[in-house]
Amino acid sequence: SVPSGISWRRHSAELRSLLLDADDRFRIAAPYFTPAESIVDDIASLPNRGVDTRVLTREIRTNESTVEALGRIHDAVDPSNQENLRFRDLYEVDAVSGAQEYATHAKAIVSDDVVCYLGSANLTSTSLGSNFELGVVLTGDAVETVSVIYDAVFDVASPVEPDSC
Repeated sequence: SVPSGISWRRHSAELRSLLLDADDRFRIAAPYFTPAESIVDDIASLPNRGVDTRVLTREIRTNESTVEALGRIHDAVDPSNQENLRFRDLYEVDAVSGAQEYATHAKAIVSDDVVCYLGSANLTSTSLGSNFELGVVLTGDAVETVSVIYDAVFDVASPVEPDSC
């Protein structure tokens, strides 16, 4: 049983709620996606509703599952709404050693600059369905801090052209 005063929901339900409640601006950082997840369809619905949607991920050149998921998102967005959807990739390796220099590993969602999720869940079947994941939903001043950090990282990440998904 859950201790008194603590509420919990499956990550998929909480994240879906944040998606469906977005009206203006939606930011998501997730290194891994499973293309079959319904949350991918939910993300695709945002630009079609006029919501400025930004997705920050990693390893777009080699992560087939994420590329397929981003492709599904892109293909589900009406051409007249494509300007509302932007993808960025934050993953770099040292050219000499081949070691990772930096990469997106954050799992964060910011909805309309008023509520955000920070946690451990990727947008994969196991994270959303069977893993024990831990995350918090925040409101107030903390959301502004997360938004500022997200935007700074998004701005330096490499743009992903939709036709590469």
